[in-house]
Amino acid sequence: MKIPELRALLDRTSLEDMKWILVEIYRALPKKTRENLAIDELLNNPATARASAKQAKALTHSVDIDDLKVELEEFLSDAYAQNYFAPNRFVPKLSGRNGASR
Repeated sequence: MKIPELRALLDRTSLEDMKWILVEIYRALPKKTRENLAIDELLNNPATARASAKQAKALTHSVDIDDLKVELEEFLSDAYAQNYFAPNRFVPKLSGRNGASR
């Protein structure tokens, strides 16, 4: 379901049903997920949580074009040299899902 559809559905839902739905969703979320997403903070103080979420989102989108250019040129150079074809000493194996900067 998309966000506009959800909002339309919530407009048609009674307050009592919304309370029940929210409790069920909260129960379904694992504790670690609730902590990572700061769900308790959102429930206790929605205005502050909304403002901090917008601020965090704005900070994550800043990219230095010069750094990106250097990384892309290095990537393309390694790709043209086929350094991603097999393990080698030029391109280290990156750990984790997002990898690490070289």
